Amino acid sequence: MIINSFYTGEIELKSDSDVVPLLHMSVKYQCDKVSETIVKFLTRNLTVTSAIQCLGLSLDNYKELQSSVKVLLQNYSYAIFTNDRFVKLNEDEMVQLMSLIVKENNVLDCHQAAMKWVSHDESNRKDAHYNVSKAIHQYKSSISAARMFR
Repeated sequence: MIINSFYTGEIELKSDSDVVPLLHMSVKYQCDKVSETIVKFLTRNLTVTSAIQCLGLSLDNYKELQSSVKVLLQNYSYAIFTNDRFVKLNEDEMVQLMSLIVKENNVLDCHQAAMKWVSHDESNRKDAHYNVSKAIHQYKSSISAARMFR
């Protein structure tokens, strides 16, 4: 499907199951028209699963999708933590996820998720826990600072 679209510049998307990897490939191979089609589809059909997959992509050129991913992840943090897909994220993606979704009412959930993420692959992630916790703590620090100036 993707190879054919490289030649035609068009792609037909029916399901969101493999859309994010297709976007990654279309960006990598500079198929801008295909990328735009995929981004429009993703923006309209974004799910928690596809939003998590988008963490591995640079979405700076796709502001609408970037905004949709951020809003969806922030609104569905509980669904993210109850679904074990987040334990497969790499360190950078986990830091990005935590910095996006941590809020005053879910700080404890974020810490518990960080511990679950580390324990999924403890030998390779124990050093990464600091960076993930730091992303959570930065939010807590900004809340504390904001309260001081009320």
